[in-house]
Amino acid sequence: MRKAFIYLSVASVSFVIFYSMYYYSQFGRLGGGFTADADTLKNTILKPHPYQPSADKNLVFNAGMMLALVNAGAPAQFGGMNEIKTTLPSNISVTYSGVFNDINNEKITAELRTKFPNHPPVEFKNIKKNDALLFSYVFRNVQLPPGFIETQDMLKFHGKKIKSLLYDPAALDESSKDSIWIYKLENDILLKTKTDNNDEAFWYNGNEEDLTTAFKKISTLIAPANFIANTTYKIILPGIDFYLEKTYTSAELSEYFSTEKKYNHIEDRLKIKTTGRKPLSPFADKKETKTIRFDSNCFFYLKRKDAQFPYVAIKLANPEITVQRMRDGQ
Repeated sequence: MRKAFIYLSVASVSFVIFYSMYYYSQFGRLGGGFTADADTLKNTILKPHPYQPSADKNLVFNAGMMLALVNAGAPAQFGGMNEIKTTLPSNISVTYSGVFNDINNEKITAELRTKFPNHPPVEFKNIKKNDALLFSYVFRNVQLPPGFIETQDMLKFHGKKIKSLLYDPAALDESSKDSIWIYKLENDILLKTKTDNNDEAFWYNGNEEDLTTAFKKISTLIAPANFIANTTYKIILPGIDFYLEKTYTSAELSEYFSTEKKYNHIEDRLKIKTTGRKPLSPFADKKETKTIRFDSNCFFYLKRKDAQFPYVAIKLANPEITVQRMRDGQ
C-alpha cells in the first residue's frame, strides 16, 4: 500500500512537471521570448498607467491592472482611465479581486484555461491563504499581415543585434495591400496596420519621453487622410516578444487609484508577441537607402479599431527586454 502511495505521488509530481513543461513549451512557441520579474530589471518600467516619463528606460503599460482595479471599485484619480480599461478585449485578459484560497485559485485557473487552452494552475509566490488578492493577466499574440516577416539579425538596436520584424511592401499579397499604411514627415515615421482580433497596431520612432505624450502626437496623425499605402520603404522594427511579472504594494497604486481596500498581494502579468511571416530563406542586409530602421527608439501601441485609447503601450529605448542574438551563428 505504501509503495502504491509512493508511486502515485511520484506520478502526480511527474505529471505536474510534465504539464508545466508542456505549457511553457507552448508558451515558448509563441516566442521563446524574454522572460523576467519586472522588479529585477534595471532599464525597464512596468506601470499600471501610461504616465511615467523616462528618456532612456523601456516603458510598458497594459490596461489589465487598471481593469482589475476599476472592476474592484477603485475610482481612478486621472481622467480617461475608465475609458482606457474598457478597451481591453475580454478574450485576452483575466482579472481577479478577492480572497485567495484553493477554491478561488481553481476559478482563476478555470478562466485562464477557457481563454488560453492547456494553461497550468496559477502559482503565486509569497501569498498566504485568505490573503486579499488583486490579479491581472494579459496574453496577446499579435498576428500581423503577410508584409511583416520575422528576422533574427537585421537590426542593431542600440548596438545589439535583436530579433526583429521586416516590413517589406513587396511581400504583401492582394488581401493585405489595404491593411498597412505609413506616415512620413521628415524623420518621424508612423506605421499603422490592421491585425487579428479587430485591433490596430502602431509603430512610431519619435523621441518623446512618455507613452501618453507620444500617443497624443500620433493621434493627430492617424486620420486616414494622412496615411499612404507604402510601396517604397522597407522598415525594420524591433520584435516585441516578452513575458513580464510585476508585484505591487497597495501604497504604490494609491497615487493613481483611490481605494479603501488593502491588498496583501497585487500581481500583474503580461505576455505579448508580434508574430509575422516566417522567412523562406535568410535575409541579407543590403543597406538599401530606402530601408528605414527603428534602431534607437520605438513606440508600439495596440488598440481596438473602435477605441480611442490603446490597451497596450510600449516604449523601447534600450534592448533589455528584446530577444538578443548573443553570438554569430545562433
